[in-house]
Amino acid sequence: MQSSTVQPRVNWTGVAYVSKAYWCNITSSNNLFPDSPLVTNHAGNPGEIKVRIINEDGKQVGETKTVKAGKSVRMDQIPAASGTYTLQAKATKTNGNYTITID
Repeated sequence: MQSSTVQPRVNWTGVAYVSKAYWCNITSSNNLFPDSPLVTNHAGNPGEIKVRIINEDGKQVGETKTVKAGKSVRMDQIPAASGTYTLQAKATKTNGNYTITID
């Protein structure tokens, strides 16, 4: 019996404008291996955000997660070799520039 371990493949930190009116693309990755990224909403950001992952067909993968400023959440697993996926964010209350890390 063979087992597999989820190993994060994306390593990105940047500043993105996040709106409460619409989903904003943060970064994309083509996953050859299973991935379950850790998303951090840095302390000092304007507020909490919601994050989700969509595949290249525009379908959501896993659940939408809420991340308070200064906190992190682990996203649901993205299957290996499932094509390009995009992490999106939406502000819950305050539009603005958010520093986000994805590991």
